[in-house]
Amino acid sequence: PDTAVLLSRVGRILEVQLGNAGAAIGAYAKALKRDPSYTPALAALDRLARGEKRWTDFVDVLERYAEARAGGQPGQAREAASALTRGGDIAAWVLGALDRAAELYQRAIELDGDHRVARDGLVQVRLRQEEWTDAAVVLEELADASEASEERAALALSLARLVELRLGDEPDIERYDLAAESPFGEQLVEELLRVLRKLGSPRARELQVRIGADATDARLGAAHLLGVAHELEFRPDRASSERDEADDPARLAHERQPDDPAVLWCH
Repeated sequence: PDTAVLLSRVGRILEVQLGNAGAAIGAYAKALKRDPSYTPALAALDRLARGEKRWTDFVDVLERYAEARAGGQPGQAREAASALTRGGDIAAWVLGALDRAAELYQRAIELDGDHRVARDGLVQVRLRQEEWTDAAVVLEELADASEASEERAALALSLARLVELRLGDEPDIERYDLAAESPFGEQLVEELLRVLRKLGSPRARELQVRIGADATDARLGAAHLLGVAHELEFRPDRASSERDEADDPARLAHERQPDDPAVLWCH
């Protein structure tokens, strides 16, 4: 057997028979130095690193393992990317080393452009670093690559919020609409209403009427409907043809809250 195998056997004896985890880690690390692609030694180090909390050393080992795998076949490149991603996860969430985590995730993506976990990890790191533009770029790549409609909608919503609320851009109504059309879209009607109002879209009134008509709380529904009726009633540029349009939400409000004085005054 070659040296890496022999050193791993020594590590196994130290770990299991002698109970010396620290010495076992040293033996497995030497095995990987001899052969950075020797997977059994890597798996043993992974197990022991969790128990002994030797996280910095383990990230170094993962990096060396990835470097040994990176120049091989496509399957080995994916293994290398997964090792770098694991190192990025430890660096980000255990060690709090965000710069190093970002570097490891980026190297993983360079090796395997379809590595979803690495891209997701990089997004989380960029958000924690408040690197909003970089986070938006990776989020857009994730959204464009996603094949599941609900996941794509969730990513579109995260991206739309980030671009609007962190980067200060105009709301991306197409991405908000995509999210609103998803299975969880009914949970977003108030947010979509906010966006449509911000953009000055006439769709805002249509949506507010629907919210008012569908609200389970009759008082809340009537309030929405009265808001639309008052907006139409008191607009300075209101055309005479809009009087009937204003009557519609007022009538619906009356159906929902017939004894409410505010509704009676408007109706």
